[in-house]
Amino acid sequence: MRKVITALLAAVMFFLEICPASAAPQLPAPAGVKATAESSASIVLNWQAVRGAEKYAVYILYPGGKKYTKLGTTAKTVFTKSGLAAGAKYKFRVAAIDVVNKKSMTGVLSKSVAAATAAEDNFKKLFSSRTSGVYVSGEGVVTKLLSDDSEGDRHQRFILRLSDGQTLLVTHNIDIVARIDALKVGDTVEFSGEYVWNEQGGLVHWTHRSPDGGNVGGYLKHGGKVYQ
Repeated sequence: MRKVITALLAAVMFFLEICPASAAPQLPAPAGVKATAESSASIVLNWQAVRGAEKYAVYILYPGGKKYTKLGTTAKTVFTKSGLAAGAKYKFRVAAIDVVNKKSMTGVLSKSVAAATAAEDNFKKLFSSRTSGVYVSGEGVVTKLLSDDSEGDRHQRFILRLSDGQTLLVTHNIDIVARIDALKVGDTVEFSGEYVWNEQGGLVHWTHRSPDGGNVGGYLKHGGKVYQ
């Protein structure tokens, strides 16, 4: 009898080793996926948690594109995509991921959802509401050049006046991307980055690519040249 039981256990273990996927059904698609424009440069995705999911994969379809591109994964049920074009429409899909026998198993993709970024950002509204951590884009005229901030990473600093009269401090990381050497008062600068509130009107940083290849990324444009 003992030999029979031992043989049965060995057979079960062998079956599990050669057929690991059969023990784990594919996870369903996340429900309630919503895409909302956060600013002219970013869209926020939210969805309901899937039972058994370790993390989620997020995909984007760019305007005019035919195939979805994987943006990355997250363990949360919220994802922000920044660095988008103002007034453009994007589509997104989300899939749950489980880990079976140390292998990632991607579940069913959600239905696509679409959202368009804002045509332009209302910086006066951002300032009055004391909003921070929003990815924005815009254009302004240089009114003052400041000395570099040399604490930690070095940053080139200057102040822009926007078309609505709002002023904005730009802190540009010159340890990651080149300095705008030719910059002078009266020049026009196009920007994209993260807005942080302060009492002087707010500041924009992260005006460069993400050094680790992550989701965050902005740029500056001056004299026809892009600094990213």
